[in-house]
Amino acid sequence: MAEEKTETEPLNEIDNRLITPFMNAAARVFEMMLKTKVSNEPPRIKKDSKLMGQITAFIGLSGTLHGSASISFSGEFAQNAIAKMTGMQLEGGAENEFVRDGVGEFINMIAGQAKTALAGSKYDFDISLPAIMWGDDMELFKQSGATTITVDFNVDDEYAFSLDVSYHPAD
Repeated sequence: MAEEKTETEPLNEIDNRLITPFMNAAARVFEMMLKTKVSNEPPRIKKDSKLMGQITAFIGLSGTLHGSASISFSGEFAQNAIAKMTGMQLEGGAENEFVRDGVGEFINMIAGQAKTALAGSKYDFDISLPAIMWGDDMELFKQSGATTITVDFNVDDEYAFSLDVSYHPAD
C-alpha cells in the first residue's frame, strides 16, 4: 500500500549524525524480529505534523537532546508484523491490544539501541515509556523550534513504516 508523502526538505550533516543510529536500530530490530530484509529511503526534514498509517508508538527523549522518536504503521502491517514476531493469529489491526503492545515494544527497542549508540556524545539522552496512538489522519505536534527527521522503511520492497525523530538541544 503506497502512503502519501509528507512535505520535506534535505538533511544537514548534524541531522545525519543524529538519525543514523535510529535508522540502524530500526533496520536491526525489524530484520531480527521479522527475519526479513529491511531497506530505507533517504532521511529528510519533515515540515508538517502528519503521521503515516493508523498506529503510532512514540517515546520521549530527554537530556542534552530532547524531543521524541516515533514509528508509524498501517494497521495491517502492524498486525502482520506482531503476528509473525509472536507466532499468534491476530485480528483487528490497530484495535488489537497485542498489536498496540508490540508496536510499543518496537519503538522501545529502537530508541534503546539509539540511546546506547549515542551515549557520551552531544546527543546523549534518556528515554521515557512508550505511548501508543491509533486512528486515521493523526498528527503529532512538536515543540516550537524542534526539527523532525523522517525516514520511510520498506519490507520486501514495499512501504512498511515511517520513523520520525523530533528534537532540539536542551536549554
